[in-house]
Amino acid sequence: SNDDQDAIKEEKQAQHGQEFTSFRQAALYWIRVLVSFAFVAYAMVVTFAALMNTQTTMYHTGLPNYVSVVIFLCLIGFLGMLEAMQIALFAVVNLPEKALRRHPVAQANCELAFTGNNFQAFLIGRQMFVTFSMFLLARITTTDVDPDISPVTVLGMPPTLQNFFNTGLPGALITTVVASLAWRIIAACFPVEFMASPLVYITIQSCLLVEATGIFSAAWLMADGLKVATGLRNDEEYLGSMGQRGHSHGGHGKAEVDRAPLECSDGSDDSGIEFEEADAVRITGYGATTSQP
Repeated sequence: SNDDQDAIKEEKQAQHGQEFTSFRQAALYWIRVLVSFAFVAYAMVVTFAALMNTQTTMYHTGLPNYVSVVIFLCLIGFLGMLEAMQIALFAVVNLPEKALRRHPVAQANCELAFTGNNFQAFLIGRQMFVTFSMFLLARITTTDVDPDISPVTVLGMPPTLQNFFNTGLPGALITTVVASLAWRIIAACFPVEFMASPLVYITIQSCLLVEATGIFSAAWLMADGLKVATGLRNDEEYLGSMGQRGHSHGGHGKAEVDRAPLECSDGSDDSGIEFEEADAVRITGYGATTSQP
């Protein structure tokens, strides 16, 4: 009938419109990716060229060129590790311990991070390392060529572009994309696998050691002052404990958590694991971090 033909025609038009929209979205996505990659790649090439020709602010230190390159690469990896660890720890904080038992190294790292006040101490030490790394990366990635004095610019770029690189903004792009965002995305997608790295344990211990020096202990006092000034309270005072929330939903001491199954590295999932309060490794509030066996 004519009605059926019209319905089929409209359905085909709708499908065609969806395909066009999907193609347009994919095209715009890849255009953005390629433009961003081109900016980062050019900034990296200029940085390496400037390092090899002693044209960055790092050459004032008197270090050989190749040493500056090695420091640059090591700082990229170290800063990426610090950025990713924060994301991974927040991602695994409420996972059942049964899920972590599949990864003994990840479990050991989590137990270290969430014992006592270790998590807050880790954040303090981590931030010191992040600040230190960014300071050095700024020195390494900032070019130092005055086109009004020196006729030789980095890779022969125009004076206007050279002045732009002298601001350090291209170096900030490298630090943001290569040493931060890429690592954060990986850690958000694979938090348990990331926490299973032995380097994580060493990094946590290093951050705890830095905090233990006491140089940054004023942060604890300032946090206490902010807590009192703003009237902050633990989440349990607003939401109740996990067991209480389980009882309020008709459970028997178990919190009913509506969540998607955790995909494991072996292809299975943890949909058969009951999320009990006794299984949780979690932060209970400011200054009160617990790890329950």
